[in-house]
Amino acid sequence: MVLLTDFYYVTQRYANGEALCREMLAGQFGGLRPLQTDYIHYIFGCCLYRDGWKGGNFAGRSPALDQWGKVLRANHKTITMFRAGVAFYNMGRHSPDLKIRREADDIIEQLVTSNAQNRYVYTARINWSQHLVNQGHRAEGFAILRNVPKSAGPFYNIAQFDLRQFAKQAGNNNGQ
Repeated sequence: MVLLTDFYYVTQRYANGEALCREMLAGQFGGLRPLQTDYIHYIFGCCLYRDGWKGGNFAGRSPALDQWGKVLRANHKTITMFRAGVAFYNMGRHSPDLKIRREADDIIEQLVTSNAQNRYVYTARINWSQHLVNQGHRAEGFAILRNVPKSAGPFYNIAQFDLRQFAKQAGNNNGQ
């Protein structure tokens, strides 16, 4: 059922994905353990956001943030938690609600400073460093970019590219 929800999402049939998530979370297909609900809440949030975004209105923003928040508040850690954190930040940072923007900043900082090493943590580091540099906190932003390890593959390459670009913008080729 989860794969079908993914299919609905990638084929932009968001309302179908929402309906299926509601049924799964209601136990229509059997009980779910807490770890199993993380991804359902994540993809439910994605469907809600995209479906509510049609025509440029942001009706899906708040329900999506609520679903991702459920994943983030869980008493366990899953890879979906990191993914939901990045999604929450990417949407929440543009919210007109100052409380949501602050929560988004707190979430991304937690991801950035975590000891986890995964694509979502690397994405968080790159996003947050760009925000910091754009806000005038260059040294802190550069330090975060330098903390993306070579083993992160393409994320390392993006971090190095950003370091070079930010250094060029400052007229300083060493990234300081």
